Amino acid sequence: MAGWSDGESFQMADEYYRWRGARGVPGISLPRDLPGTEVLLSLDETSVADGVQDGAQPYEDNQPIAWKRTYGEGRVFYNNMGHNESTWSVPAFQLSLVNAIDWLAGVRQDQTCPVPAMRETNATADFRAVHTTDSQALNGGIPGNLAWGAQTWVVDLSPSRARAATVTIDLDWPLPSDDYDLSVTTGWGYYGSDNPAGTPHEQVVIEDVPHCGILQVAGDNMLAPSMSGTTASIEVAPQPRKPGPVSATDRTHPRPRRATM
Repeated sequence: MAGWSDGESFQMADEYYRWRGARGVPGISLPRDLPGTEVLLSLDETSVADGVQDGAQPYEDNQPIAWKRTYGEGRVFYNNMGHNESTWSVPAFQLSLVNAIDWLAGVRQDQTCPVPAMRETNATADFRAVHTTDSQALNGGIPGNLAWGAQTWVVDLSPSRARAATVTIDLDWPLPSDDYDLSVTTGWGYYGSDNPAGTPHEQVVIEDVPHCGILQVAGDNMLAPSMSGTTASIEVAPQPRKPGPVSATDRTHPRPRRATM
């Protein structure tokens, strides 16, 4: 907040995101009450345009619009300013982003790729580390492109010390008359496979998946009246490191190149 340190308040035209009538709801309008959270900016509702506070549920005054938070050794910065193009030319706003990035980068990524403890379910909140192979049964969902449950895999390459891997994900089900599609959501994009009905198998291959890459896998019930469920399998093939000295480019994670169906 160094750029705004000259006073206790400032004015800037922008479109701010906040919640109506949310007073007293922990974790929504009051992040200042959450452990490890420091509110950096709050909005003075008396300064907003006329008519905004009209209605049965006015906005809560002094509502946080920027904060930073820690999760263990991890760091998070939130700022909902910048919806107006003019905001990006404000020096104080620019400086706040630079300082935030500098603060976030002050903690080195844990190269051991820790994974939260698993529950005995296949809920989307569950993460599962995989070094080479793994499989998980998924629920059948409802016919019409709906899925119940998914599997989230974390590609942990620390045992092989590889910088990237080729990952193959298969989806299989018992009845050829059923039709499921495979969807894989990652931090850099979405991949899918949609063979026609009569082929009880889908496959996605993703190259250059980095260490600690997170893959959320779901079997979408396109037309499977039996709702028999599917089995998702993953195979991780670490790519060998390049011989010779490591360049600056090699120190960064590559962008996954493509998916084959």
